[in-house]
Amino acid sequence: MAKTIEKLPHTPGEPVRENETPATCTVEGSYEEVIYCTVCGTELSRETVAVEALGHDYTTVVMEPTCTKQGYTTHICSRCGDSYVDAYVDALGHNFGEWAVTTAPTCKTAGEETRSCSRCDATETREIAPIPHTPGEPVRENENPATCTAEGSYEEVTYCTVCHEELSRVAKTIEKLPHTPGEAVRENETPATCTAEGSYEEVIYCTVCHEELSRETKTIEKLPHTPGAAVKENEVAATMRLPPPARTRAATNRLSTVPSVTRN
Repeated sequence: MAKTIEKLPHTPGEPVRENETPATCTVEGSYEEVIYCTVCGTELSRETVAVEALGHDYTTVVMEPTCTKQGYTTHICSRCGDSYVDAYVDALGHNFGEWAVTTAPTCKTAGEETRSCSRCDATETREIAPIPHTPGEPVRENENPATCTAEGSYEEVTYCTVCHEELSRVAKTIEKLPHTPGEAVRENETPATCTAEGSYEEVIYCTVCHEELSRETKTIEKLPHTPGAAVKENEVAATMRLPPPARTRAATNRLSTVPSVTRN
């Protein structure tokens, strides 16, 4: 009679994973753990195994604050890219240095000065007011000289010694010049005689404009008489007489010594 030999038991192999769904940072994964017979390949068991969620694996990136932007820290998951930001830091603000003149002002144009931030490339610029003009010595222009009959004039002008711009113009008056008296001359002369005084006008004129400066009447003394030759007038001719007595003779002698009178 034939004998039956019982089947040999399966020979389980190592468990293998099938239908695996990987876990993520936030969602569980799973797989089926399957065991096959190493001899016949028959599936001996199949078990679903859950895999825990991995959780995030964050790396940290620190963004330092700048002059104009706040700082912060960014956390990024290396597996799924999830991120969040925290640890905010206020912006630093600019750290400007001293003002430096980049364009010097003149008396006609404004200048400019600039300062730069020591942390970034930011700059600030501001205007420098024009400097005052530098007045030079006043000069005369458009001069009309004064004369002895009319005032003169000129314009007193001041210019800037740097840019030569006219700063002021003032009209000035020049006083009339004094007359220049010439030598006195005689006019309207009436000669003197020995019976009447003479006269003339002594006149002084300006040698420049010929204006009469003075007129003064002068008197000329009478001329002295001019004696002519003596002439005889009222002559009484002498006669012959006897000698008078002594007394009479003496009287006659006295009479003879009386000088004759000459009439002019």
